[in-house]
Amino acid sequence: MKLLTSLLWLSSALETFTVSAQALIYTSDTILPPPEAEPPSISPHTARLLFAQRLGLSQYHRLEDADDSMLDVLNTYGRSRQQVFTHDEDTREKENVLIFVDGVSRPEDILDAAVVPALTIDSPPSSQQNLQLTLDLLEQDKYLRSQNRPHCSVEFPPSSLFRGGLSTLQEDDHGCGVREKLLTNVVENKRPQTEQLGTCNDFRVTMGSGGHPQTTILHVSSLQGLTPKDAQYTTAAAALKFFLSSFPLTASTTTTTTIILNPPSSHQHKRTTTSPYGTYLLPRQLPSQKEEPLEATASTAPTHAPSTPNPAPLPHGIIPICHPNLEAANAATNNCSGHGTAYKKSGGAIDCFACKCSKTVLTDDEGKVKTMYWGGAACQKKDVSAPFFLLAGLTIALVGVVSWGIGLLMSVGQEELPSVIGAGVAGPRAQK
Repeated sequence: MKLLTSLLWLSSALETFTVSAQALIYTSDTILPPPEAEPPSISPHTARLLFAQRLGLSQYHRLEDADDSMLDVLNTYGRSRQQVFTHDEDTREKENVLIFVDGVSRPEDILDAAVVPALTIDSPPSSQQNLQLTLDLLEQDKYLRSQNRPHCSVEFPPSSLFRGGLSTLQEDDHGCGVREKLLTNVVENKRPQTEQLGTCNDFRVTMGSGGHPQTTILHVSSLQGLTPKDAQYTTAAAALKFFLSSFPLTASTTTTTTIILNPPSSHQHKRTTTSPYGTYLLPRQLPSQKEEPLEATASTAPTHAPSTPNPAPLPHGIIPICHPNLEAANAATNNCSGHGTAYKKSGGAIDCFACKCSKTVLTDDEGKVKTMYWGGAACQKKDVSAPFFLLAGLTIALVGVVSWGIGLLMSVGQEELPSVIGAGVAGPRAQK
């Protein structure tokens, strides 16, 4: 009997360890896997691209080192109404929802047991990294909505177990500030978690009643450090389950919902300087002045530069050839290093914005004209292909001529004389 109990305990421990090794992603348009099939597993980098696409924020995230499996995930589980890594404000859903929940020991405590995860994340990032991604995505959404139009955002204070908040278009900024103060008071007065989440949900419903598109991006850490045996875990899980029931996990034409349940072990990762989610752009990193959009066919006319040009700082490191949008291309290449212009190289499932390099014509004080050609992903390299091929061709030709001359000289005197060279010559006569 003791042996059977030990085996059951070991089996349960192994099952818990296996489950906790992955984060679970639930979506409102989950494609049910075949019976007895495991949901596809993706990396944190792919997960971040998927989150950005479902939120309509793909223009801040570069599609680098994409393979067929990554593109398949983005095309299958991303926003079907919007092309991958393009943006159009008219195609944004009425509500986009992204919620991280850390410290989940049993998913059935948070969501209905009948709900099936769409994807899993191997080696899920830490709670701090999830929080940072939450705040960055919310910052991107707020900046996008604030362009030439009034908007409203309500965020939880830093002291709360719930971070992130709501972002929407709003005609009246006064009501927006009042809501954030009320939410801050509820948190600072240490009201029950049910009341804190309920207040946030009430604001969400009120802000969405005007028909404007809105976004809800939250990070929940109320379960971190707790186990199902703790009474606090039961209370926090019940409050969270009631709150999440407001977000449909069924196919909807008005809401795009994404919920990520992270295991308790995700907070035990070692601190690293780089996030497994990868790098992405923030609004404060974009150019201060809005660039004018370029046509697909950029001008190829030569650029006449002064005798002492002042080019932009040259980018360093490996620079990708394709970028998701014009602003990202100009930011990553320092406006093509001042030696070209960014343009839309190709479109379709993935837009590709690249640098089109132009030639620079320099005129010195004596009136001599010198033309310089540029190349590279950021037009940061001088194009020396023409001089190289000219020099290489001339060198090969000279080597060939010299080799032929040496061979000709070596062949002199090496030919055999004819065998009948003495024919017709009379020999000496004998004297009488």
